[in-house]
Amino acid sequence: MYTLDRFARNRYDSAIYKARLKKNGVRIFYAKQPMPDTPEGIILESVLEGYAEYYSENLSRNIKRGMRENALNCIANGGATMLLGYTVGKDKKYAIDPVGAKIVREIYQMYADGYSATQIVNYCNAQGYKTVRGNVFSKNSLRTILSNEKYLGIYKMMDVVVPGGTSHYLIRYNLCSDIMRLHEQEQKPRKNICLQQSSFAVIAVCPWSAKAVLLRQGKCIIIINA
Repeated sequence: MYTLDRFARNRYDSAIYKARLKKNGVRIFYAKQPMPDTPEGIILESVLEGYAEYYSENLSRNIKRGMRENALNCIANGGATMLLGYTVGKDKKYAIDPVGAKIVREIYQMYADGYSATQIVNYCNAQGYKTVRGNVFSKNSLRTILSNEKYLGIYKMMDVVVPGGTSHYLIRYNLCSDIMRLHEQEQKPRKNICLQQSSFAVIAVCPWSAKAVLLRQGKCIIIINA
């Protein structure tokens, strides 16, 4: 092992791993931190283990504090928090990515037009579209797009929630809100729906929101009184 802190970052894990290795006749040597095989070496090793654990915990605390400060100022933290259709602007806040935004708008419009999740996923992959991580589309990635509140302009990070923090709207707010609500309802167990036949299609009363929706072949076309 190069240094002691490469072996484990907390004393509990270190004790368990060393006990297992010792049980199997394995000794540990550190290339940059030779430990004397004496009682003093035991003290030295325990001090270095304690410092390694402190360093890890302190670093984690500083990173979380920095991320929270960024969140309070609605600054994009990047990484896993990025969303398709957005990029980091010069002010380090969310800005619209034209290529990704086009994909997101198509997805929302297709969902509003009554296309199923499978049809939307197949269409996106046939067009060569990629997710924000560069992968092919799946139902999971589609679910993330259709339920993420950042598209409503809500900035969320850790315990920080800032309405309007994502000031660049990719999709018209009413459409985005309706689609997210409809998508959330579709994930719940099905309930009985009151249907009324019309000359154009079927008018249904949604049991979750008590709103009238227009259906065609079982798919929602428009929320009438949203």
